[in-house]
Amino acid sequence: MSRRRGATLLVAGLTLAALAVALGLFGPGRGGQAQQLPYGYPAKFLCGTYTLPWNSTVNVELRTAVNVHNPTADTVTIRKKAVQALTEFESPGQIGSFHSFAIPPDGAFEIDCADIEDLLALEPPAPAFLKGFVVIESPVELDVVGVYNAQRVVDGATPGVGHALDVDTIEARLLPPSPPPVGTSLSYAAKFVCGTAGSSAPLVPGDYFTYVNVHNPDDENGTLLGKKVVLALSELETPVAPTAWTGVELGVDGAFEVDCPDIYALLDIYPGTFIKGFVVLSSPTELDVVGVYGTTEEVALATAGGVGLSIDLEPVEAQVVATAP
Repeated sequence: MSRRRGATLLVAGLTLAALAVALGLFGPGRGGQAQQLPYGYPAKFLCGTYTLPWNSTVNVELRTAVNVHNPTADTVTIRKKAVQALTEFESPGQIGSFHSFAIPPDGAFEIDCADIEDLLALEPPAPAFLKGFVVIESPVELDVVGVYNAQRVVDGATPGVGHALDVDTIEARLLPPSPPPVGTSLSYAAKFVCGTAGSSAPLVPGDYFTYVNVHNPDDENGTLLGKKVVLALSELETPVAPTAWTGVELGVDGAFEVDCPDIYALLDIYPGTFIKGFVVLSSPTELDVVGVYGTTEEVALATAGGVGLSIDLEPVEAQVVATAP
């Protein structure tokens, strides 16, 4: 349970917005950056091989292709970049520079994992598993779709049995992001399912993993979030209190993630224990929040034992809630 570091903080008597101002998170963005375009598309990416922290025999290769179409009769110049999402207990993820690209009328292009590595411009060697957001900004509305592919691998290399595909439309958001009404904040409740489910679990037996990825779409201001974890238990089980609120600094155009090891650490629960619930985020401004959900399950095939695999990505919508006095 040692992953937690001093990056999280709480200050009594200050709202999140007031604390962000006190910390200097609101202010000029990165120098020399062009003005933000009005339509933003935050497309999640997953690239590389993921190994379950509590079961090293489970290795999943994940790939991403983001497809972009210009539906207009004019050439449109967009800009794109990649933002790496690491946990808040690690060094901040890499934020790539914007690259402009002209899409001809009715034209389309693709951003795949190789392009994402180029956009991030990471120092070699690149991590075995990259996560984050491809950020696309445009002067007009576009068609943007993320294609996510997963496959079980043996020993991190040899293809195994089990394959999954998820296709998601990426909705446009207006930029810059808007604050909620005075006296309110935005709440994001991201579902999580983590650990190994046995035969007595309410879900199909197998290993379940979750990533909650969070991106600040503001090119000019950082922000401070509140975060807590809430377990979902049946009415017959002994209630467990939610974790205390902690603060997470999120810089200009920055991203971070909450994964199953973080959730276990916050709850002080042994890794691999089967748990379900919500990661709840409170923010003074709009965010991009996406939950990534995967499971591997043993499946009895007609000829031999095999492995089932699934993956699903879900955007998490904000709820406007009153701020505590």
